[in-house]
Amino acid sequence: MRHGRRPVAHWWPWLGLFIVLGLAIRLDTVYSQAGKVAGGDAYFYYNAAKLLVAGHGFINPYLYIPHGAHHVVQSADFPPLFIFALAIPPPSA
Repeated sequence: MRHGRRPVAHWWPWLGLFIVLGLAIRLDTVYSQAGKVAGGDAYFYYNAAKLLVAGHGFINPYLYIPHGAHHVVQSADFPPLFIFALAIPPPSA
């Protein structure tokens, strides 16, 4: 029975392969999604704040903005305080 560790040199090619594969997946995701409507929390908060400033209230931007649908649905999915904080204009210079 053999006790001991494998040489470290066998580990580096696999690490390099996984790094290149991960980078390829990320780049494919970025470039294949061009022109599509973004999603996630950042999209929701940013666009909900823009709609609040425009006078629409706390509505769901996923249903209002895409494809010009302008379907107004009141939203309580996300905490409104952060949306309100984003809607405050910065101090003028």
